[in-house]
Order: sequence, then structure tokens, then C-alpha cells
Amino acid sequence: MKCLFRLFFVLIILGLLQTGCDIREATIVYDVEFPRADSDEASGGSGGGSGGGSPGGPTTVTNPNGSGAGYTVSKTIANVYEDGSLSDNFTIVLTAAPSANVVMGLANPDTTEVSLSPSSLTFSTVNWSTAQTILLTGVEDGIADGNQATTLTVYVNSSTDGNYSSGVDNSSVTVNSVDSSSVAAISITTTGGNNSVTESSGNTDNFTIALATRPAQNVTVSLTSADTGEVTVSPSSVVFSSVNYSSA
Repeated sequence: MKCLFRLFFVLIILGLLQTGCDIREATIVYDVEFPRADSDEASGGSGGGSGGGSPGGPTTVTNPNGSGAGYTVSKTIANVYEDGSLSDNFTIVLTAAPSANVVMGLANPDTTEVSLSPSSLTFSTVNWSTAQTILLTGVEDGIADGNQATTLTVYVNSSTDGNYSSGVDNSSVTVNSVDSSSVAAISITTTGGNNSVTESSGNTDNFTIALATRPAQNVTVSLTSADTGEVTVSPSSVVFSSVNYSSA
């Protein structure tokens, strides 16, 4: 007598160093639990977007020649969410009137984590005392790589005013990018929506597994059968890398 047994899984272990997983109708969803971008754990305090009064700022850099030439950055720590749901900003203003335009530059070493706009500011003899704003936005990189910190460099790019063109040091702003908190980790595709085998004929069935996002490290997915007396699973584990993660 032929008996039809439905293939199902009791245990699927996602071998991630920093994630947990929930089983939901043949799809594994793992949650990466990171603190809020504006929490103490993430940045040492709240990271509001007002451009002032937050931990890590403001900071002022001046020319040691006594001219008073320099600039003030409203904060040195900022926070963004990778998915773009929370942005941040800071301001820059000169500390003394220049005799010519002063162009302030901003260097971003990792555009895959955070974007900034604009990338430079021009202060004139008229607007030198008016603070200008830099907007910071998180960038979704599709990688479960945890929170990342990007250090932006603020510097005097150019000026014909000698007090600004030399002698004014660079400063930095650290941007904490909070990784996406919930990402679909594993997709399981079954034959016709389900799997079945016939006991007497010894026939087989199959399903495929793939990761939904590129991992930062290798991921090992282990599979076991609820009842090896009825059905077995082979192979017992599958390893995905950052190269083959989307290949079922």
C-alpha cells in the first residue's frame, strides 16, 4: 500500500554569528537586533537632526596665528538608519570674516554606508557667519554587516585668504549607520508548493534554498528530518558565501 508522506523540517539552524531566526511557513526570517540609532548604546546619547546640542559636538577649529580664522562644526557624532528611515545633519559656520571666498570640503570614505549633501560649502564675505547644513542619509547596502561607523573629514578646500588657506586643521564627524533590523534571510522553494515522497517506490523529491541578501561572512544552513525512519534529507548542510548566496 502506498503511503504519501509530507516532507517537512523540524530544525533549520542558520549559522550566523550575529542573528537569530524565526520559522514562518517554509520561509526563514532572521532579525538582526541593533540598538536604535539615537540610543545610548549606539552613539552615547540621542542623535537628533537639529544640528546642535547632541553628544560629540560642537567643535571649533581655529588658526593658531591669532587671526580668529576657523570654523565650527555643530556635532561630531551623527546617526542614520541604513534603510533611510532616519537621517541626520550637521552645520558648519566660519568663526571670522574672510577677505575672500572660503570653500569647505567634506570627504566621505564609504559611500556604501552613508551619503552626504552637499559635498562642499562656499562661504563669502557676506554669508560667512550664517551656518550651512550638511544632510546625512543612510545607504542600504543589502549586506547583513551590523552597525558601521563612517568618519567624514571636514576641511578647508580652498581660499585666497591666507588665514584660511593654511593653518586651519581638519576636523571629523563620525556617522553611525544602523544596519537594517529585519531581513529575509533564507528562501525555500518547494516542488509545486509542497514536497512528498511515496514510501514503497522509494522515489525522491527536492526543494531549493537561497539567501535573500548577501552575507558579510559564510552562512551554513543545517537541515534535519523529523523522522529519519520515514524520510531523509541530503545534504545535511549547505554553505553560502558572499558570491553564491543567491544561487539556489
